[in-house]
Formats: sequence, C-alpha cells, structure tokens
Amino acid sequence: MQGSQNIIETIDLVKDYDSMEGKIRALDNLNVKIPSGAVALIGPNGSGKSTLIRTILGLLEPTEGQIIINQEKNHGNLRGNIGYFPEQNILITKVNAVKFISHFGQLSGLSKSRSMQRTHEVLDYVGLGEERYRVVEKYSTGMKQRLLFASALVHDPDLIILDEPTSGLSPEGREEMLGLIKEINKKYNKSILFSTHILKDVESICDYAIVLNKGKIIFQGGIEEIRKIQKKTIILEVDNNKDEVLNELIKQGYIASLSKERICIESDGSMELDKITEIVTKLNSRLISLKNHEPNLQDLFLHLIDRDIDQYNNGGI
Repeated sequence: MQGSQNIIETIDLVKDYDSMEGKIRALDNLNVKIPSGAVALIGPNGSGKSTLIRTILGLLEPTEGQIIINQEKNHGNLRGNIGYFPEQNILITKVNAVKFISHFGQLSGLSKSRSMQRTHEVLDYVGLGEERYRVVEKYSTGMKQRLLFASALVHDPDLIILDEPTSGLSPEGREEMLGLIKEINKKYNKSILFSTHILKDVESICDYAIVLNKGKIIFQGGIEEIRKIQKKTIILEVDNNKDEVLNELIKQGYIASLSKERICIESDGSMELDKITEIVTKLNSRLISLKNHEPNLQDLFLHLIDRDIDQYNNGGI
C-alpha cells in the first residue's frame, strides 16, 4: 500500500431502488474504508459493486448516509480528482482518439490547450500514439479498452476506478493492460479501485480487498488476511472405501468432509501425509492421490460468500 490514509470512506451508506415488487436495497448501511494503494472491489453479480462506484462518482444520489472523499463530506468538486474506466462501452465511435480524449480532458476541467497536451501524452502512454487519428469505430477491442484507460488518466487523477478493465481482452492484451495498471499504481503512485470478476488479476495487482454480498460488506482488509480465514487443506482421493476412510479420519480427530468424490481434510501445516496414508492402508483402500492444497483467491472468495449465506440463513445477518 502507498499509505494508510483513507481516500474514500462511507458512513451508513444506503441506496434503495424502486421496483414493481417495492424497494430494493442495493447498499445496506455500508461502512467502507478505501485506503490509498491498490484495492480490489469483489462480489458476485448483484452484490452492489456498480452501485457503490456510481454513488462515489456522484452519478447516483444515496438514499441515506455519507461519502467522505479525501476527508471532506459530500464534496462534489473532489470527484474531479477521480478517473473512471467504466465497464460499459461509452466510446464515441465516429471521432478519432485525439478528439475523444481531449473532450474528456475538458469535461474534467482542463483548459483546451492543456487537455490537448495531456491527450497526446496519455495516448502515447497506453500505446495508441500511432493510431491517435484513426476513427474509434475501427479500433479492436484491446485498443478500445486502452482508449477508455486513457480517458481515465487524461486529467491526472490521484484515484482511478477501474470497472472490469480486462473484460474481452486476449491473454496477451490482458497482460499488457495489467502491466499498465501496475505501473500507474507503483511507479506513478496512483491509487486504484479495481472491480473485477477475474480474481487472478486481483492477486497480481492488489494488496487490499473489499468484498460485497447483497449490499453488505462481508470482508475488508489485506489480501493476506483473507488467506487466514480458510485453512490449508489436504486433498485425498481413494478408489474404494471412501466412507470408511472419511469416518476413520473424523474418529482420529481430523476435520474432514467429502467434496466431489474427494476427501478434504483441514491442515494446520504440519506433516500429516504419512499418518493419512497409514489410515488409508489400514482400511485396505487404494490411494489414488494425496496432496496439500493452498487455497487461491477464488477458493477464499467462494468460502466468504458461502459463509455469508450460512449466516444469513441462520439469522446471523
């Protein structure tokens, strides 16, 4: 992280929508602290991510609560220091990149001459310098994504909000985009709020995460803190006597369960493989595989969502 100061904070933030069925609560008394650095905004579809982003940007009016930007409450002018890369395609396709980006620069408060200067700088930076006078409708998907990134950078904001910036890109294009995002964050000291469904991208970019589900925060903290929530597991596959092996492991004090025909055993990190092999052999079961499994961010994210659903069903939320 670049620092511990919170760039954005929400206090009891509520956003309701009217629908045919009545009010829908998209944000439910949200208390979020977004520090400087590279922050991931994660959640399933309908979790409230887009609503939170649009409310921060002032595109939506909150039903209740407050938004503090750079320690000032509901100060609209400070939103001019935020760059936004939207998930939706907002490109004006009949103009060239220079006209498109310079227009964004002026909308962000830059003078016409300064906007044009910055336009050429950011188009060179994102790799569109040679194509700057080409009509946008002739751009490839990757070029359009770079153009959207340029539009978020043109006014040199301190915070850049990226909503699915690698969507639709080839593997090579995705790596190039991630490289630009990393450089903006690390080299140029810009803070990033990175909303994506590709959790592998989160692991490569971010060191802090905010996880939403059903309009509520279910986790906010360092990526390494998420890893502590779910223990490492040992994955055991046998071709016979699965139930007997599972029951014996539980009898021996292991926390074990059956998942997709494999036995999952919680591990404290100590060397347990020999003892488990001994149990399998004793029960005349044939061992197919036995390996330690370090949960990735996808595993941990699903674990958080499942845990939240269990708490909701049990009246805990």
